[in-house]
Amino acid sequence: MQYLEVIAPAKINLILSVLDRRSDGYHNIWSLMQMLDLHDSILLSCDVTADALETVGAHQDSLPITLECSSAQLPCNEENLVYRAASAVMEKSRVQPKLHIQIIKRIPIGAGLGGGSSDAAATIQAMNRLFRLGWGSDECAQLGAGIGSDVPFFFHGPTSIVRGAGSTVFPVTITTSQWVVLVRPPFDISTTWAYEQLDEWRALQDGRGHFTEDEAVQTFLQSPRSAKDLYPYCQNEFEQVMEERFSDLGAIRQKHHELGADLAMLSGSGSTVFGVYPSEGSAAAAERKFLEHGNYQTWVTTTKVSQASLEHKMIG
Repeated sequence: MQYLEVIAPAKINLILSVLDRRSDGYHNIWSLMQMLDLHDSILLSCDVTADALETVGAHQDSLPITLECSSAQLPCNEENLVYRAASAVMEKSRVQPKLHIQIIKRIPIGAGLGGGSSDAAATIQAMNRLFRLGWGSDECAQLGAGIGSDVPFFFHGPTSIVRGAGSTVFPVTITTSQWVVLVRPPFDISTTWAYEQLDEWRALQDGRGHFTEDEAVQTFLQSPRSAKDLYPYCQNEFEQVMEERFSDLGAIRQKHHELGADLAMLSGSGSTVFGVYPSEGSAAAAERKFLEHGNYQTWVTTTKVSQASLEHKMIG
């Protein structure tokens, strides 16, 4: 029996610009994504040795995948992105042994932190290793793009510009790690619903509500940068729209600033609002203040500055 544990990190969006709507109904984006040390763990167990995998390639009508999750919020069937990722690997590779996957959730669900996409990417990478497929990052990312728009990023981080439908990723070098306090109010925000709200809001703006790809920023990011160099460029197009719908989001962002955050933003389409703090002590003090609210969930973490997005270890 082979066992493998893979780390699946959360992400925040330091820049998120939503561009034109595509013919498939999705939107093109331009985003700067940043991985965090906060992570889920994906544990896989496979009933055959790696040397024997080449003999189990016959296609099966029902793929031999079982799934369990530490969170009751997530389905353990074909609706789960991890299950879809495992299915995609088996169908592409024609390697289909019995596989059991356990998801240990730490990243909050429906919070704009990319947990589901990261879990899917980690699953592809783990199966690539377990099955000795020899796929490179680009091949894994291409497979992941069919599962979710954020999935390819997790093969190229920890900091990257992401363009188009999410499949075009350009790594960026950030030289310093930062302390981050994540604050989540007691509600989720559906990504589909958020895009619908953004489209409606834009329709009322007479063309004034559109961000664009900033070529000057992209040129700026081609050289290694300190994290603080990025702050003047950080913005999220969803922020104003979501704060108009949910007053808690604006209140949390303002509170981050009052508590000394150098930067405070909505991540993705929400519902998490993050603050970047100058030290571990200031981040811990801010978390204590947010916990006084009673209804907020909080996490203190740091940004990743090295390619450690898909750390793994054999555990059996």
